[in-house]
Amino acid sequence: ATGAGFDPSKVSAATSQVTGFTPWYDSSAETKVSFTDGAITIDNGGKGIGGVNLPIARGTSLSSLGSIRYQSVSTDGSGGSTTRGAVLAVEIYTQGKIFSGDGTDYTTLVLAPAAAGETDAFAPSNTWTSTKPSNTGGKATGTWKELTDTIADKNKALILNASVRTFGSASDTKAAQAGLVSVSLGLRNAEKPVTYSFVK
Repeated sequence: ATGAGFDPSKVSAATSQVTGFTPWYDSSAETKVSFTDGAITIDNGGKGIGGVNLPIARGTSLSSLGSIRYQSVSTDGSGGSTTRGAVLAVEIYTQGKIFSGDGTDYTTLVLAPAAAGETDAFAPSNTWTSTKPSNTGGKATGTWKELTDTIADKNKALILNASVRTFGSASDTKAAQAGLVSVSLGLRNAEKPVTYSFVK
């Protein structure tokens, strides 16, 4: 609710799809999500990838997702500093394997900004990566539009999860952190995008 306090440690997995900003389900066991200086800080604890879920309900139609904008800050994990921004990942399930390419009915589209700051996720200047290129018409990389345009019927494609993650990878041996200052989500059935910002 507007003006209400929020403690991510007190939100359960059962409510995370509504409230969001709880730990991403596949985060490393060492990941900690906390508030620091007006941002949500994601720290993978030196192992694997950490992330927080965005408040997009599981099963939302991909066609209803109009915009995602977010602001991340450079952070300095125990493994050293970096200027790369927080990573955005959108997991997509396609009923009836409706991607034009052969393969499974699932893919994750990942955006890894080169620098922290404001990110307009669907801007044509951004390059996304598909974890299953066979499900995006054989394209491993491209704009959001290029990769999602390979879906024959977007009304049958569902968002399983959307999350913002650290810039770590499963093979990392050093800590990686990401700071999320604000998120704006625009769904086509909403009057205007909803913006979330965080106050310690």
